[in-house]
Amino acid sequence: MQNLSDNEWIAQTTYCVAELYSRGTQQTLDLGKFQSNGNGHAEDNLIAALVAQTTNGTIPHGTYDLLIILNRSPCTSLMPELKANHVPACMTRLIDLQTNGLGNGQWRFNIQLNYRHLYGGNPATNWNRALNAFGVQQGAASGMAIMHGEGFNDVSVAIEMSKLQ
Repeated sequence: MQNLSDNEWIAQTTYCVAELYSRGTQQTLDLGKFQSNGNGHAEDNLIAALVAQTTNGTIPHGTYDLLIILNRSPCTSLMPELKANHVPACMTRLIDLQTNGLGNGQWRFNIQLNYRHLYGGNPATNWNRALNAFGVQQGAASGMAIMHGEGFNDVSVAIEMSKLQ
């Protein structure tokens, strides 16, 4: 599995690395490194790569553990569509992947999501960070295993979180 550089860990751009572990073959597949760009957020680009590799047969049908490591948490929305391109928020898409898989369930994914700090949103405000913390809770409720690093227990975020509950 690739790693994030020190500069990528602290960057304003979202970066992620991911790998699949096949429960059937007990083999690991490095999915690569993804970043936010004109095609979408890092998570959008990861999901696009998964769709491409399942569609072209690189990844056979089955159940997989999907490890995703991000420098910041996935974006979240209280609305089904948040992003300017009208694609659902990244956490919404990851929850769907966790719950429904791909190809009418022919590919199933048990997601472990590790992130360093909360996505601040645009603009970066305590409200947006709290909203993204709420999204992390929704991801955990969907069955994702989630681990986080520094920044999650920020007092300002905790105050905004209390308003969401």
